[in-house]
Amino acid sequence: MNEFETYYRALTEYKNRIKSNAVCARYSKTVAKANPADSKIEVVKSECIIEEDWIAAIEKGLVHIEKALAEERQFIRSEGEVKPIEKVKQISKESVEHLARHGNLLTKKPESGADIIPDKLFTVERLTDYAVYENRFLYMLLCYLRDFVSYRYEKICELSFTYNGTLNIKKSVGSGDGNTEFEIKVTDVRRNDEYLKANSPVKEKTDRIDLILRTVLMFLSTPLMEAVAKSPKLKPPVTETNVLKMNKHFKGAKELYYFLCAYEKDGFTVERTVHALSPFSEDAAEDFAQAAALCAFLTYGYGNGLEGELRKSHEAQLAAERKEEREKLAARIKSLKRRINETGEGAEEYMLALERRISDLEADGAQLIEAQSEIKKLSADKDALHSEIEVLNAKISEQAEEALTLNQARADEIAEINAAHSERIESINLSHVGEIENINRKHVAEIEKLNEEIKRITYGLNAELSEKSNELSKAETQFEKARGEMQTQLDASAQEIEKLKLESALTQGKLKAVLCERGLIEKEEDFTAEVKFDELERQYKAFKAFFKEEWRMAKKRIRREILKPEKMQASATAQEVASEPQEKAADETNEDKVNEEVENEET
Repeated sequence: MNEFETYYRALTEYKNRIKSNAVCARYSKTVAKANPADSKIEVVKSECIIEEDWIAAIEKGLVHIEKALAEERQFIRSEGEVKPIEKVKQISKESVEHLARHGNLLTKKPESGADIIPDKLFTVERLTDYAVYENRFLYMLLCYLRDFVSYRYEKICELSFTYNGTLNIKKSVGSGDGNTEFEIKVTDVRRNDEYLKANSPVKEKTDRIDLILRTVLMFLSTPLMEAVAKSPKLKPPVTETNVLKMNKHFKGAKELYYFLCAYEKDGFTVERTVHALSPFSEDAAEDFAQAAALCAFLTYGYGNGLEGELRKSHEAQLAAERKEEREKLAARIKSLKRRINETGEGAEEYMLALERRISDLEADGAQLIEAQSEIKKLSADKDALHSEIEVLNAKISEQAEEALTLNQARADEIAEINAAHSERIESINLSHVGEIENINRKHVAEIEKLNEEIKRITYGLNAELSEKSNELSKAETQFEKARGEMQTQLDASAQEIEKLKLESALTQGKLKAVLCERGLIEKEEDFTAEVKFDELERQYKAFKAFFKEEWRMAKKRIRREILKPEKMQASATAQEVASEPQEKAADETNEDKVNEEVENEET
């Protein structure tokens, strides 16, 4: 898992935790919707257009260079030295000739009949030398090729595989209890980005260039080139020897050298584009809102010194969860061991049956969890709708206050005008009746216009409030429906659990009865304790119900097989019909007596 997958997984878990809390979810939505125009992402992308002529020429020339290196051209260099006779290993023609010219090496007169042995002798050592001109030319070409390709490859990778992005977010979130302002600026530069490498349009050509560069470095690391590197480096101009002129592979290498020397272009062009994202999509705005909310939480926590308390609370919660899991596991293991001992089945068979049962219960639990998550989601939506309704009510109140203010201001203005000009109106009332009527009509029209505007605003707000109320009603209906379905599932699970408990009690009662009958219950085992006696009583009640049902079936079978022979069946049919209620009553009376005697004996 790379770093981006890790960050995405952590963000997803973080968002799920935030959504589970209605207050945090509502705050995140408020932050996401605030100032959408002030959020912007800019990414600078550089697209390289690589020319293919120099890549193809180098690939063609490398084939000739490889074959030229395989020839391993060399010459034999002879080196002579005068050594003491005891160190001489091999004598050659040159040794005899040198001794003939240098008699001073004979310092001892040999005995009669003995060989002449000089004190020192000239020896010739023939060494293989790879520093021929052609090999030195290949080394110079490979060095030049390495510099030529690496320069262009580094430039292309830097332009094509470098990510350059900037983020600017500025938000202001206000509420009745406070105000929060965010301003986030991020500049991110990533070189050799793996995602850009994998999805670059020039990936094929950059792979070819990378292969060329690695091939050149491999050729330079061969033993032949390492030996040639120790000799003096060749410098231009190049002398065209017979091998460079006539040999096919050295001739191809020479043509590549001339091509590289004449190549003056960069071999690529660059086009830069800027991609901007503003405003954000709904998902992007929600993700960045989580970062802003997290920064606000960290500021508040460290500013008030709450990190110690929060850490202790978190550790206590984790310890409680681990303790609860351990207790559940221990109880489960204990129950499993008890069930294996009681049933007498093999552990493997019981484990398989238990696994099947657990898988069924887990499937039911998954459905319940989905229903619970849906209920939580509906509750969060309900809280969000309530908050929106509160905001709309606040807007309605503000609009009503503004309308009252406007009416009051207009009324005050009219009163001032009437008071200021009352005397003048009275003096010129007869001569300016028409003007006065026009002024009155104008003021009346303005007042009506204001009233219409107030009615329109009020109607719009009432319609929006009605729509939100309908949405809230639908959400509450869905909530009640989901809760009813979940309650039905819970009731069914409870009935099934009670049935399993009854079966378990009957099985345990049977087991104890068999053990008691065979004398396997130890005398020291005490059933008088409250818990054990209650369990014993529950088993007894289950066995009593089982016994009563089985006794009823046995009586029918006895009457059918023993008390009613076939020869008397035809004659006694009528009497049997008449006496059946009495027999049934008598049987029930006998059964009650038997049960009463059993209870008395137990008491």
